[in-house]
Amino acid sequence: MDGQGNCNIVRTNAATLLTEWLASDPTGINDADAIILGDLNSYAMEDPITAIKAAGYINLIEFMVGEDAYSYVYDGQWGYLDHALATENLTGQVRGVADWHINADEPTVLDYNTNYKTPNLITTLYAPDEFRIADHDPVLVDLELDNVPPTLGELTIAPDLLIIDTEVTASASFTDPGIFDTHTAWIDWGDGATTEASVSETNGSGTATGTHTYTAPGVYRVKMVVYDNHDAASNESIYEYVVVYDPEAGFVTGGGWIDTPSGSYTADPALEEKAKFEFAVRFKRGKKIQMDGDFLFQFDQTPFMLTSTSIDWLVIDQDAMTAQFKGQGMLNGTGNYHFWVWVTDSEIDTFRIKIWEENGDLLYDTFIKLPLRGGSVIIHE
Repeated sequence: MDGQGNCNIVRTNAATLLTEWLASDPTGINDADAIILGDLNSYAMEDPITAIKAAGYINLIEFMVGEDAYSYVYDGQWGYLDHALATENLTGQVRGVADWHINADEPTVLDYNTNYKTPNLITTLYAPDEFRIADHDPVLVDLELDNVPPTLGELTIAPDLLIIDTEVTASASFTDPGIFDTHTAWIDWGDGATTEASVSETNGSGTATGTHTYTAPGVYRVKMVVYDNHDAASNESIYEYVVVYDPEAGFVTGGGWIDTPSGSYTADPALEEKAKFEFAVRFKRGKKIQMDGDFLFQFDQTPFMLTSTSIDWLVIDQDAMTAQFKGQGMLNGTGNYHFWVWVTDSEIDTFRIKIWEENGDLLYDTFIKLPLRGGSVIIHE
C-alpha cells in the first residue's frame, strides 16, 4: 500500500489529459494563463496532483496557505481534495487564496442529508444560509488580472494621393486575447484633426475605420491608436504619407547650388562638396493628377548625377511659399532611384533633397532645408 486513493492510475491519467488539453489552446485565444479549480478527488500529495504540478502548475493552497490547509474532514482526519492550481504567469496575478470553512467544520447533523431525521428535525435544523451546504469547503481565489492590450495591424489609407476637399478612408484590423473586451479607436490625421473611428468587432477583435477630408494641401502622417475598455492602448499604427495637392496651385522652377553637408552622402559620409540642381515641375495641362517635369542633382567633383525619369506628385502650400515634389530617376544613367525635394521661395531660398534606392536604403539626405549658395527657387502661382 502506497497510501494512494482508489483508481489512482485512472485519476492520474485524467490529470495528464487535462493539462495536455489546456496546453493545446482549446479556446483559441492564445492565452497561456490557466487555473484548475475545484474538487479533484485527490489529496495534495497524491499522484494526480503531482502530475499537474509536473506540467508546470503551482499548487496555490500549498504556496499561499501552507501545510495546515484543509477543506475536508472525515472521521477526525483532515486534508484537502479541493484545489486551485495555476500556471506560473497567472500565479503572479493571484492576490489571495483561502479555504472558506463553511462546511468541513460544521456538524453533519446540519447538512442536506435527511437520514435519521424526523420531519420536525428536517424543518427545525434547516437555515437559509451558507453553512453545511456540502461536505467540502470551497476554495476562494482572489485575482488581479493583467490586461493585455489589443494588437493593431497595418494602417491602410485610400486614396493616399488626392486632391484637396476629397474624402479619404483609413482602416486597420486589431486583435485582443480578451474576447470580452470592447474597443474604441482614434485617428490623428496629421493636419491638426483627431477623430474617433468606427469600430466593428466580434469576440474582442475587429476593424477600426474612419474618414476625413483634407482642406489644405500637404504631406500628412496619419496615426491610429486602439484602446480596450480597460484603457490599455495598442501600439500605434502609422501611415506615411498621405499626399494632398491642389492642381490649381501653380508650378515650381529653380536652379542653383548648395554646399552638401558632411554625413549626407551614405557612401562617403565625410564628403563635403558643392552640388548643383535644376528643376521645373508642373501638372500637365488639362490634367489633375499627371505631372510634367525634369529634375537634375549633381555633385561638383564626385561622379554623382541624378536625373529624373518621372515625377510622382507636386504639393504647393496655400501661401505659395513652400513646395515639395517626389519622383524617380537614374543615377549616372542607370538604376531606379527615388527622390523627394523640399524648397522655399522667400527672402532666403532653401533646398532639401532625399534620395533612396529601390529597396528603401538611404543614399543621400541633407536632412534640413539649406540656404542656396547661388541661384533661386520660384513658386509660380
